[in-house]
Amino acid sequence: MQLTARGTGPVLSTGWLDDFLERTLHPRLPELRNSDGDGIAFTTVRYPLKKGCDRAALERALTAIPGFDRADDGVWNWHVPAAQGTAAAVPAGVQTFSSTFADGSVSMGHVELMADTLELEANSPQRAQKGRALLEPIVEAFVGEPAVETRTVTEMMASRPADEKPAALPSSGLPPAEERALVQSAIDRHYRGLLDQPVPMLGNVSLRRAARTKKGREKLVEWLKLLENGNARQAADSPMAGYDIGWMWDDLGIGDLRR
Repeated sequence: MQLTARGTGPVLSTGWLDDFLERTLHPRLPELRNSDGDGIAFTTVRYPLKKGCDRAALERALTAIPGFDRADDGVWNWHVPAAQGTAAAVPAGVQTFSSTFADGSVSMGHVELMADTLELEANSPQRAQKGRALLEPIVEAFVGEPAVETRTVTEMMASRPADEKPAALPSSGLPPAEERALVQSAIDRHYRGLLDQPVPMLGNVSLRRAARTKKGREKLVEWLKLLENGNARQAADSPMAGYDIGWMWDDLGIGDLRR
């Protein structure tokens, strides 16, 4: 199968387009850190609830922990004042991601009480350890020994191997305006199709499903920011330059979280 611009111009093989989309949609990530300076690695600490656990008492204990605010049924946001959650300096070539609340406090993670487990999630092992130090003296009567899972952004995105060197991308042979229109149309179709497909970085749930929960929205915001930062780094003459994913924020009902 081949695509022809306007049905008359140079023939554009799908191989060129597939290669461009692969490079654009699955780029090699820059070094990512949170506002504490920790490397981003999403960490889940999963505590099994003890048999006969008094859930009401556990919920009261969680709500009483300083810096833990109840956000939803079974969900607590963990935050610290802005001065405690801001890194002093960011080295060149490093991108820093920070989520803040309306009062300026910095999001450190969150806790969710599930049917059989209590789960602490943070975006680095270091933050998860700080969360454990706050949690465990309070909840030890209710839970057993935890299991810890850590995944880097690269692992979650299941991208190509870090040592793989992509070949130089040849010209499509199309005029720049037509090339841009074709690529951006393909990107648009890809993202619209992705709205209802499982995404590894979101815990293998779809964008629409992630947008329904507090925990999912937090991951979704980070994922969309990664896309936007990648788009912003496109060269001015790239066919991808100028593509705006703002419609995704609105479509998913989280436009108010876009900062």
